[in-house]
Amino acid sequence: MAAVLRFAKASPMAFGVGFSCLKTSASDLIVQTFVERRETIDWKRNAAFASFGFGYLGIVQYSLYVPVFGRLFPKTEAFAAKSLREKMADLPGTLGVAAQVFLDQCVHHPFMYFPAFYMTKELVLYGGDASVDRVYKRWNDNFWPDLEALWKIWVPATCLNFAFSPMWMRIPVVASTSLVWTMILSAMRGTEEVEDGAAAFVGEEEDAAGLVMLGPHVSARTMEVFAQGLARRHALPEMADVASAVTRRLSRSDTPAEEGVAKPRPRTQDVAHLCVTASGKDRVGLVSMLSQWIYERGGNITGSKMLRMNDEFTVILHVTSKDRVAASHLRADLLGREGANKQMEDLTISARELRVHGSHADADSTVREARVRLTGADQPGIVFKVSKLFSEVGFNIEELATDTVAVANEDGKTRPFFLLEGYLTAPKVVPPAELEKKLDKLREDLDCKITVTWS
Repeated sequence: MAAVLRFAKASPMAFGVGFSCLKTSASDLIVQTFVERRETIDWKRNAAFASFGFGYLGIVQYSLYVPVFGRLFPKTEAFAAKSLREKMADLPGTLGVAAQVFLDQCVHHPFMYFPAFYMTKELVLYGGDASVDRVYKRWNDNFWPDLEALWKIWVPATCLNFAFSPMWMRIPVVASTSLVWTMILSAMRGTEEVEDGAAAFVGEEEDAAGLVMLGPHVSARTMEVFAQGLARRHALPEMADVASAVTRRLSRSDTPAEEGVAKPRPRTQDVAHLCVTASGKDRVGLVSMLSQWIYERGGNITGSKMLRMNDEFTVILHVTSKDRVAASHLRADLLGREGANKQMEDLTISARELRVHGSHADADSTVREARVRLTGADQPGIVFKVSKLFSEVGFNIEELATDTVAVANEDGKTRPFFLLEGYLTAPKVVPPAELEKKLDKLREDLDCKITVTWS
């Protein structure tokens, strides 16, 4: 240990870079192995974290914390060497620490650290296909959740580090503390899949009825992990059961308010539309309380998607209001928790107005509809590869459902069996022959069965 400390003091930057790289890689491996319980390590994802630890946490962060902060606050090292009593009496030194913490947590991390994190991951995962727009969207969508999680750990940790650590010790202390933080970040953001065509799982997907969101806290990989855990809790199905599960169809059922109404139903420009997402701990009566809250404020729920994952519940609602003014008041009440039941205080709620595109009648004249079904052995990246193909051909994914079931082989061993069903739309100018040609190659690559049924 003494030799390590001597090396850290003599070559602080080299020690910080190496330690940060190894630490970041190790923390992601811990998450993949013991938290997500993956059977196969995602080395590409791990390389993203290791690269980030080497380049940013090691090199950039050292340059910021030692040379830059050292010049901006020249008395920092002298303040760190003082006793606690002397520190308490040194107001300028205390204010200097506070200023460093502010710059680090309110400027450096939100506007440098997180963009660099998402960009590094994008480059490692996609190489030449990396998208700056996709990086910006992720940074923007995750800004406040990431920052809230960051501050809970790093504000107190950074106060202690800047107040007591000599300059050469700053990066080792940061690296040690960030072992825990990187595990949190890996668990929060490492499992997000980039699925351009299947964005209903990770962001938003636009259809003729507006934007349909699953919510900000459920990613495609999270869905997969949950499905695997759910499958393991049930008795292993025979192949006949799997065949039965494969024949399940997605339904686009009408709400009671829509029964008896002729289709297609044209949109009216005076009606405003909201997408409302609520997530939190599952409990009896949650949907009833939420729907009553919306109804009492003039909102009409015309469509919904609901999902329960263990004890977490997420609901996505399409809500209409008589006009944009009424919708604005409803949205403000939802975001401000005006009139909310106390049992709903811990819900995470988002609400935003949806764009109006015209009538279904107009859409029906130019849009082709189809259902896709995939069955085969589970393997990483199935959803991404399938959705990427449909996106390249020009198809828009309106609905997508996946499941993973454990199938017993003749030797008694089990294997994961993946099921996917989706509802697609595309302009009629998109040639089906081009789709079928690409599907043949995908069937061969994934060794699975893919069928497309045109409506």
